[in-house]
Amino acid sequence: MVSGNFLIGKGLSLEGFNAFVQPVFEEKGYFVKDKLVIFPNTHYKKLLVSIKGDENLENSINTILIESGIIIGKAQARAIELNSQTSGGEYCPLAYSHEVSKFDHWEKNGEKNICIDKGLYTTLGIYDSDDSASKLFPSIAQEYLLEILETKTEAIKTKIKNLLGSKLSELE
Repeated sequence: MVSGNFLIGKGLSLEGFNAFVQPVFEEKGYFVKDKLVIFPNTHYKKLLVSIKGDENLENSINTILIESGIIIGKAQARAIELNSQTSGGEYCPLAYSHEVSKFDHWEKNGEKNICIDKGLYTTLGIYDSDDSASKLFPSIAQEYLLEILETKTEAIKTKIKNLLGSKLSELE
């Protein structure tokens, strides 16, 4: 078995991942060991995950995310239809298909053009051992969390400088 660390999705919530994506991984024989939301509260939100599985892990990620996008789309259509037949209230999904896959290109298949999608993920590392990704997960997560903290600290520093600058000008 091999393992890998990946950034998955764009805007995908942990709840959406748990409901729609993780079951597809498990159905295909892959095990998601660790999960963490990176860049929360932004449209850049991604999930840092460690996954173990067979040697085709990296190639399978793309297929699994595309399949998850199809499942999400079907679930949305059913929920919208049921919602319109019942209360007609606002529908708030756990996930959107564009959070896990996107259009990549058209491919000719005889007389037809076929839409080819691509999974939204970044490979951070693939390892020969099935527990290496999980062992490295805390270090990788810490790097991303420090980046978030640095961004927030810079924003606070700017606000303080602006506040001090306006107060000092009032004293003159």
